[in-house]
Formats: sequence, structure tokens, C-alpha cells
Amino acid sequence: MTADDDLVQRMAVEMATKGACEFHFTPTSMLRAVGLLQLAARHEALGAEHHRFIRMFVEHARRFFADCPTVLETIRRGDDPAYDVTHRSEK
Repeated sequence: MTADDDLVQRMAVEMATKGACEFHFTPTSMLRAVGLLQLAARHEALGAEHHRFIRMFVEHARRFFADCPTVLETIRRGDDPAYDVTHRSEK
């Protein structure tokens, strides 16, 4: 067993003692989290479990923003790498 295997095993035991963790997002924070997760989903080494988590989170955000068509369009664009901004000007 490697040191990393041991770490993962100990972490799993610790996490099994915890209940669910609840977050309360402001609408702005929810949209920010969606954007960060959409960007993370583009990483070529990201595994299937992480992709499932991201899809679940983004779908939850879509339900939350169901009555906000402009926000939904922004989330839709976040799924499309063609809308990625490759640089940001600092002011």
C-alpha cells in the first residue's frame, strides 16, 4: 500500500462519520460556482465521477434559475467553449 493509498483510506473512514453538508448560495455565488465548475469540466484529466457531479450541480442551478431566462442563457453559453474568454483585462 502506498502512502497515497493509506491517505485515501483514512480519509474515507473519516468522511463516513459525517452527515450531509448544506450550502446556501446567493444567486451571484451560485452563478459563480457554475462558471467555475463549467471551466473545470474542460480539464482533460477530469474523471467521470467529477463530470457527473458537475452536471448535477449545473442542472440544479438551471432549476434554481428556471424563471431567469438571461441567467439560463449565460449558463448555456458556459457549456460552450466557444464563449470562453481567453484573457481578462485588469482595471
